[in-house]
Amino acid sequence: MKNIKGFIALILTFFLLTISTPAFGLIESDDSTSNEKKVAYLTFDDGPCEVTLEILKVLKEENIKGTFFVLGKMAMENPEILKQVQDEGHGICLHSHSHLDKNYSSKEAYFQDYEKCHIAVNDITKEEPSIYMRMPGGSSTRIPNKEVLKDIRAELVCRGLYYVDWNVSLEDAIGVNIPVEKLIKNFTMEINKKNLDKSTLMILMHDGSSNKTTPDALKYVVKVLKEQGYEFKALNDISQEDHDRLLEKKIINRHNESPTCDSF
Repeated sequence: MKNIKGFIALILTFFLLTISTPAFGLIESDDSTSNEKKVAYLTFDDGPCEVTLEILKVLKEENIKGTFFVLGKMAMENPEILKQVQDEGHGICLHSHSHLDKNYSSKEAYFQDYEKCHIAVNDITKEEPSIYMRMPGGSSTRIPNKEVLKDIRAELVCRGLYYVDWNVSLEDAIGVNIPVEKLIKNFTMEINKKNLDKSTLMILMHDGSSNKTTPDALKYVVKVLKEQGYEFKALNDISQEDHDRLLEKKIINRHNESPTCDSF
């Protein structure tokens, strides 16, 4: 019985990964952006771990690059995996060291954690981390109070950093090893959201230990986007024009705050 169930699951996954239908993956046309080049950024939070290796296999097979928002503690546990991410030319950006809610208790607590992540990643890559980073929960997270969150964003800007949000999510972190077909359904719903600017997609996925199904969903995401003519970019290899476009579309530094900065 187990073998039969496994075979049925395999056939279902194959079916979902080899067709595009309105229910699974078809991107509805968007005339408002038809004259703009279409760019997709594949981003992965919470690694590196063994799942990261599976993500890397997919990216290599598809000959595309992604961006990895790294946890410092995971980098320390898996330095060889982070080095592989670096060696294969993908973007490496900071996310957090521990990803704990208590890091949002104050601006000082947040940056103590951030500095730990900075040091951990720098010790492995021997390179200064990217100017792009992602806040746990995004720049509008409800974990801290509004003033603490505003102060954190302001200091990030003062440090010359750009916090990166997203406009498409596979919702692969709301459970453990969510079924591939559910992730594909999530992607389909997200990609066809009303008022989504389809010209620039910043896609949120995860490569933590509880995201073992994400690599298979990624295969489908890439297939659909390639069929739709998207170019894939990573944040370690973008032009000033690309950067300005991300600012304009409020995917980076979306709150458009202009803080008064002390010198560092």
